[in-house]
Amino acid sequence: MTTAFAIENTLEEPLLSPERQYVVRNAKELDIPFTVLKHEQATSSCYEKLDELKRTTKVPWSAEQIVKAIYFVVDWTPYIAVMPELRPRNRGKPKRGVIDERVITNLFPKLGISFTDPRPYVGRDCIPETMEPGTCTPYATIAEMAEVRDYYTPIGGILIHKDPRLENKLTNVSMGDTGPEAHKVSANQLYEDIPKILKAEHGPEKIHVIPFW
Repeated sequence: MTTAFAIENTLEEPLLSPERQYVVRNAKELDIPFTVLKHEQATSSCYEKLDELKRTTKVPWSAEQIVKAIYFVVDWTPYIAVMPELRPRNRGKPKRGVIDERVITNLFPKLGISFTDPRPYVGRDCIPETMEPGTCTPYATIAEMAEVRDYYTPIGGILIHKDPRLENKLTNVSMGDTGPEAHKVSANQLYEDIPKILKAEHGPEKIHVIPFW
């Protein structure tokens, strides 16, 4: 079964790296329900995580309750897109749930972000070296916000898709870091609490909650 650790629990080997533990600290200070999970099986996709949660918990999980963080670059500036899993499982090309030129053209002018080329680049080198595909988290550290890679500018913003269907609904997020054990760690929280924790750490200027579509 999946093992849950309340936020006040201390372990000899913490599930989160020291830099990422700000998430737990901010959740405590803001009185936000937040539970770190240690799964039996490693997962690398939202649907793998969905299957593991369904197998090991009694919550009737759905795909949109699995939150993903996509690290992408526009004009050499990295951004983080945070959204529920909206892509269908093995059902052709998705209309939503991906970061593409349409999303950039729609969002950036509304946020006052200028750009030259709206085509986003999504690749392994958009991800900080302190996480990897399958563990990407909305909860970037201060160091990750400042430098994803030495050839990019600092992260320009964390964009969170506003989805009314997830109001007051439990969601599950990855918690970053690298290695096999990091793929077994995630956390449960309300979707609307993600920006609260991020703003407490990074300030409100770079945290944007807005419908992507």
